[in-house]
Amino acid sequence: MFRPLDKYCRKLKRELCCPRKLKNGFVRDARRMAEDFIKGNPGVSFDEVQRFLGEPRELAEYFMQTLDPAVISRHKRNTRAAAVTAVSLALLIAAACMAFTVYASNERKTAVITREVTIVIGEETNDE
Repeated sequence: MFRPLDKYCRKLKRELCCPRKLKNGFVRDARRMAEDFIKGNPGVSFDEVQRFLGEPRELAEYFMQTLDPAVISRHKRNTRAAAVTAVSLALLIAAACMAFTVYASNERKTAVITREVTIVIGEETNDE
C-alpha cells in the first residue's frame, strides 16, 4: 500500500509550486491523512485512498490557493533566477572549453621542439 502512496506523494510534490519547506510540510500532512485513513479503514484499496484525498493536481491547486500570492511570486522569481544562473554558468563553461580547445590546438602548431644540452659550470668545492 505504501508504494502507491509514495508515488502519489511524489506526484503531489511535483505539482506544488512553492518553497521547499511549505511543499514538504504539505506533502507530509497529506501522507499522514492517507495513513490515518488507511488505519481507520482496514483493507481499503489505494483507489479509495485517492478518492479520499483527491487527485494530486487537485490537492496541489487547493493548497496553492491557501498560500499568500507574494510567497508564490517570490518563489517563482527565485526559481527563474536560479534557472537563468544555471544556464549562464553552463554557457560560460562551454565557451571556456571551446576557447581552451582553440588555444591548445594553435599552441601545438607553434611549438618548436629542440634538443639542447645544458652544462652547468660552477666552482669545485672540496667536501672532504
